[in-house]
Amino acid sequence: MIDPCDAHEIEQVVPAIAAHHGPVYMRLLRGQVPVVLAEYGYQFELGKAKLVRDGKDVLIISSGLMTMRALEAAMGLADDHVDVGVLQCSHHQAARFRDHS
Repeated sequence: MIDPCDAHEIEQVVPAIAAHHGPVYMRLLRGQVPVVLAEYGYQFELGKAKLVRDGKDVLIISSGLMTMRALEAAMGLADDHVDVGVLQCSHHQAARFRDHS
């Protein structure tokens, strides 16, 4: 499952899932969603989380639209001298269960 943050990431996700062998589910955004990842030089890689913003005090792990909220929180906390990192985890792999029968 892929939960992209914005249109910048969706543009990178579509070719990656088209090239992927096997089923993929992508959760799409609705409405007016600002583009936020482009200013961080974000590059999507299937199966990998990406550090969007580095921080020394706290790390927020997020996906999808909540990454924008995490970046806003990080900027707000910077005013209080809290250095917050944000990890964009847009790719979530389904759990695999063994059949023990």
